[in-house]
Amino acid sequence: MTISKTISNAKMDYQRVVNQLTAFLLIALLSMALLSCSKDKDEEVNPQERLPFLGKYEMVDKNNNHGDGTFKYKLNITTSNKGVDKVELEGFRYVNNGVYATIKGEKMIIAQVIEDGNERVEINGEGKLEGNILTYSYVLKYKEKGKQEEVYENSVVATRIE
Repeated sequence: MTISKTISNAKMDYQRVVNQLTAFLLIALLSMALLSCSKDKDEEVNPQERLPFLGKYEMVDKNNNHGDGTFKYKLNITTSNKGVDKVELEGFRYVNNGVYATIKGEKMIIAQVIEDGNERVEINGEGKLEGNILTYSYVLKYKEKGKQEEVYENSVVATRIE
């Protein structure tokens, strides 16, 4: 074996080690980046938080921007299969069924889009439960294909009746 072959082999070995270290570092950095995107343990959901919200409510729903006045109806809040922190809002004004909310402590958060054929409904709102009184406000955007979007801004005071 000649000196030039020995040097050539050493260069190839060196390049192979550099390539392997580079690949290892890239994999390590990618792994760290992916792990940093995972949910924090502080965000764990407590399914018991939704229990105080469950029940039937007498609703007083006031439209704040169309002059439609006040509408009274009953709303049934039940557990949802969409997640352990979710509740179904059965009988929700305008939509009736299919609306759900997320419960975080004493807060109820509604953030949902419902699409059905030519219709699209977007609901965003937030409220709080204090004893047997649930108060919240929400904005409902209704869009029917070919028509102008309608926006309803409502505030609600609900009293638990069951």
